[in-house]
Amino acid sequence: MYKNAFFILLITFAVIATMVVFNGSQGKSEVVVQTDGNKVVEIPVSNNPNQSKGGIDITVEKIEQLKESTVITLGLNNHSVDLGQDTIYESSTLNGEPSISHEFLSNAVGGHHVEVKVAYEKATSGALEIVASEQASFSFTDIW
Repeated sequence: MYKNAFFILLITFAVIATMVVFNGSQGKSEVVVQTDGNKVVEIPVSNNPNQSKGGIDITVEKIEQLKESTVITLGLNNHSVDLGQDTIYESSTLNGEPSISHEFLSNAVGGHHVEVKVAYEKATSGALEIVASEQASFSFTDIW
């Protein structure tokens, strides 16, 4: 009876570990975060938060409304283009206005998997335009 207990515990642990890994990767949701002093209100990002073109996938992960700016966190993935190039984010626009800064949160070797925060002048609606390559121009319209 006790000989099988080790294997039962091992299988139970493996099942629990698998559930944690898969549930953790699915639990990420897109949200808009609006800050008003110390109060934070989270609202789901609407419309087209994911797009794929020219082998590049882009996701609007989060939008933060700060006092004087709007910060959009993007996730970009592909296997051919260096998405770690500053010019991609410097030339991006929100409501036709260029970005004011950007910060890489992660940038895998070769720029194939990038997470970046891009700041724009304060906006509460409108279109986000990003040109990741000659073959892939993205337009997220009214993501709020």
